[in-house]
Amino acid sequence: MKRRLALSAALLLLLAAGDVRAGAGRREPAPYDPSRDPTRDLADAMREARRDGKRVLLEVGGNWCGWCREFERFVRADSAVAESLRCAFVVVRVNVSPENENARFLSAYPQVPGYPYVFVLDEAGSLLASVDTDDFLNGESYDRARLMAFVRKWSRPDSKAAGG
Repeated sequence: MKRRLALSAALLLLLAAGDVRAGAGRREPAPYDPSRDPTRDLADAMREARRDGKRVLLEVGGNWCGWCREFERFVRADSAVAESLRCAFVVVRVNVSPENENARFLSAYPQVPGYPYVFVLDEAGSLLASVDTDDFLNGESYDRARLMAFVRKWSRPDSKAAGG
């Protein structure tokens, strides 16, 4: 009985902690927030993009999505990739989940075939590119060179990420 209670308690702790990677011993961040308002976030991002000479990257996904979480982990783990994205884009994460599908917001953009998915917008909010992150895959993760090529291609020519 004690063993069954201990196992039940351990299972409840793991469920409460969320997605814990084996060996990491810590909770991975949940990058998508279902309570966010993407319309407001996009308006704020466009102001920041105009001010800082960047483009806007809409990253569509959900915390339920393993590839979305891997994309977040991959970017966090590589400081050069993270810095390039930060220099080129103001990132707006758009949650898609049962709690909030953000269908009305996303209806303004091309249909998303899978997650994570990204849209590149200019500082005025005009769509420049619709990109499946499968283009960045390499085995069980993402490919640094492909992601960096994407950043160079879609950053403003005068941004630090583009070499300007």
